[in-house]
Amino acid sequence: MLKSCVLSTIRTFGYDVRKQTQLSKLLAVHEKAIRGEVRDSGSNSSPGVAPYPGHLGSRLFRLLVAPILRMKGFELIPRPRYLLSTEEQPYETAPRTYNPASPRYSLDLVKNRPGQIYPVNVPTDLTESSRTNPLLAKVRAEGLDDPEHLSEVLRQCAEELEGDPDYRNFRIKHAELESFIRKVNAAQPGEFHPGSVSLQEGLFLYWIVRSQRPKVVVQTGTSNGVSCAFIALALKKNRDEGMLLAVDLPYIYDPDDPFYQQPVVYGVLIPPGKGSGWLVPDGLQHGFDVVNGDAKELLPEVLEKAGKVDMFYHDSDHSYDHLMFELECALPYMNPHGVIVVDDIGWTSATWDFAERIGCYGHNQDGKQGLIFL
Repeated sequence: MLKSCVLSTIRTFGYDVRKQTQLSKLLAVHEKAIRGEVRDSGSNSSPGVAPYPGHLGSRLFRLLVAPILRMKGFELIPRPRYLLSTEEQPYETAPRTYNPASPRYSLDLVKNRPGQIYPVNVPTDLTESSRTNPLLAKVRAEGLDDPEHLSEVLRQCAEELEGDPDYRNFRIKHAELESFIRKVNAAQPGEFHPGSVSLQEGLFLYWIVRSQRPKVVVQTGTSNGVSCAFIALALKKNRDEGMLLAVDLPYIYDPDDPFYQQPVVYGVLIPPGKGSGWLVPDGLQHGFDVVNGDAKELLPEVLEKAGKVDMFYHDSDHSYDHLMFELECALPYMNPHGVIVVDDIGWTSATWDFAERIGCYGHNQDGKQGLIFL
């Protein structure tokens, strides 16, 4: 009862609580170092997005409570307001596509079983290749279904990136993006988000690329380019001259456009003067190419240009029908032992329906990212 009251109070101030890990401590050290570099450069940007911009009570609460929680081995995590805002949106946002924030939402409805490796129920010609996929073997060997094992693996990835000038460049640009989002939220009636994966999700993408060593990666949905940056960083570390081809339909902020002056949630936003994937550091631009437009029109052309693909990463329109379109479009171009990665798997069961239909094993990474092993 007491625990529920404490958690409820913390949520009232716009935060959640989670156990501190070695990974979160290391990322905090990186963030502190970047904050110092940004401050020394004279910029007003600083990492970290306040959950309620201008909410003095929330900031005071954090100053008072965060040190106590750290001593107990826990940390405060900003609770995005869109989790509350999206509860008011429709339960079914498109055919067979469900709002994860809705009170009616069910994990079983979209077959979202975090940490699970999905077995092959209907064997096909791809089954043997999937069963012997080296990345599947590594997921099992590393025990990534265990949160502690996963945290340790990602901590090692973060340590590998420490000191890399391109990674430092990315973090500074990422701080600039977060500062921009805060300012827009303070100036407009709507609620704005950059449409980016978290740093932990980015590190998982980095681990995939470092482990699989793909030569060709095709991605849909880059927005500002957090995921692109981590993929490009891993390709550089692999020293294999890897290539990342991407398709993105950018939403670039214009303060004078009435579209951005509504009291609604904006899930994707790019600063004025920037473009798709702008967070990818200049030193990683070699081998990175992004084209702007609708994936329904451009994805077939990009796949044809790529020829054969080792890794396909979906992070665009998450509706069931569109995700199925992209998966079916990419499959003929995928190499044996390739991998398909899907972000935001909580919206539909399309990832697992597709994996079952083609006879391939799948892995649910903490309910957020899904892998299909070809």
